[in-house]
Amino acid sequence: DNQFSGLIDFYFSCYDFLAYDIAITVNAWCFNDKGKFDNDKFQSLIVGYQVNRLLSHDEKQSMPVILRGAAIRILITRLYDQLYHPAGAFVIPKDPLEYFSILQFHQTHNFFEVNI
Repeated sequence: DNQFSGLIDFYFSCYDFLAYDIAITVNAWCFNDKGKFDNDKFQSLIVGYQVNRLLSHDEKQSMPVILRGAAIRILITRLYDQLYHPAGAFVIPKDPLEYFSILQFHQTHNFFEVNI
């Protein structure tokens, strides 16, 4: 639709390595509800990010491991929430298997090498 729909301020996201913020965002935004990778969303995200800050060569090379680590982090958090969900809680835990499939995707694909 080519319309502005949101703004992300990465300022408070991560105090360590900035590529982890990108990995979390790629995993959350660049897969559809069926777990299929959306290359158009990925390209838009990375191009938009690099308008303000270029990813270094080392960050691009490390991204497959960082993406897997980010997927594992959300997978474990969701699994914990499923196992230790308090009775009567209003929040419904999200399915951890969504991130298991994202992790599996990252184990077999290195789209940063191809696309960036």
